[in-house]
Amino acid sequence: MTAERKKALIPIIQGLKRSVGDYPITTAIVDLADYQMAGTIDGALNGVQQDAAVKDAAAASVLDQYRTSAYGPDGNTGRLRAWLYPGFASVSPDGQHFLDRAGNVVGIDAGRRAMLQAKLQQSGLQNIAPTNLLVDPRLAELRASLVRDIPIP
Repeated sequence: MTAERKKALIPIIQGLKRSVGDYPITTAIVDLADYQMAGTIDGALNGVQQDAAVKDAAAASVLDQYRTSAYGPDGNTGRLRAWLYPGFASVSPDGQHFLDRAGNVVGIDAGRRAMLQAKLQQSGLQNIAPTNLLVDPRLAELRASLVRDIPIP
């Protein structure tokens, strides 16, 4: 409630610095009513709902990036995958695991992952997961530069 009241107080303080012609009494009364409402439970709930709506919109925007991202492998995808997952031969039918020729799950090489993450961090991209790096078509240039800079055979 305190934060909502502070937000509601801003137009009042701004209005007090203006002339009567620029900040008429009717506007001041509306601002005072908003200030009073902000201090109530209803006002607090309204503020929570507004904050939740903003956070929901931001989260939906991030999710939409992943929902609209098509699988975009290229030559560097295969090179990076083989380098990160030594012994890789195929992807499991459910698409969740990398498998070797015998059908066993292949884990990521921890040392190579650390090397990759260090390189991504140098570029300010430390939040990119290796799996996203491999499949996101928007990261094709990044994959190419990583293959060149690390270097990856």
